[in-house]
Amino acid sequence: MKLTLAEELLLIALDDKRGKLITSSDYSIDYCIAGALLFDLTFDNKIIVQNNKLEVINDIPHEDPILKKALSIISKSERTENMQFWLNELCEKIPGIRVEILENLVVKDVLYKVEKKLLKIFSTPRYLPKQGESEHLVRTRIREIILNHKSHDIKSIMLIGLINTADLVEEIFPALNDLKAARSWINSISKSQKIHSSISETLQEIQSAVDASIAVPIIART
Repeated sequence: MKLTLAEELLLIALDDKRGKLITSSDYSIDYCIAGALLFDLTFDNKIIVQNNKLEVINDIPHEDPILKKALSIISKSERTENMQFWLNELCEKIPGIRVEILENLVVKDVLYKVEKKLLKIFSTPRYLPKQGESEHLVRTRIREIILNHKSHDIKSIMLIGLINTADLVEEIFPALNDLKAARSWINSISKSQKIHSSISETLQEIQSAVDASIAVPIIART
């Protein structure tokens, strides 16, 4: 089953036992999801980025409901804005972005939804893996790329970058030696001119905008 980059990222951020997002990613995940949506729209030739300005090149509605909504929001703008603007705008205009993606994963039969009672009064949804296969495949792909130096595509590199930005590396590499190797690989790949040359300006600028969007509020809180 084909999953979007945003869906793969959210699967990694989901605690399989509790059915909720992992606490360490709670603040950054919305910006990273918004970045993943922009990546997905780029991969599908819906948008391009030139000089950090996003432009819609194909406004035909996307078949994925969340990407369709994101593209519609961008297409309605009468001004050309930068990437950081659109990250903030998507987070604001789609406030329930996490839940919408989780619900979409339920529709795709990747997750199942249960209602958990709090104080026997309030009900809160939990999203649990149906069989864990989809998330397992994503985790295995990332581990194979980093630890066993398997071949990788641009989408996988972008997913690894977002996983790192969302502070989720430890979730895929719980063993200390693997974690050290993963952080070393991510650091080296971010400096690799070979990798950079294979990634379009669009993808690099989306990653930079995600980092900037997260950094500003964190600095303000310290």
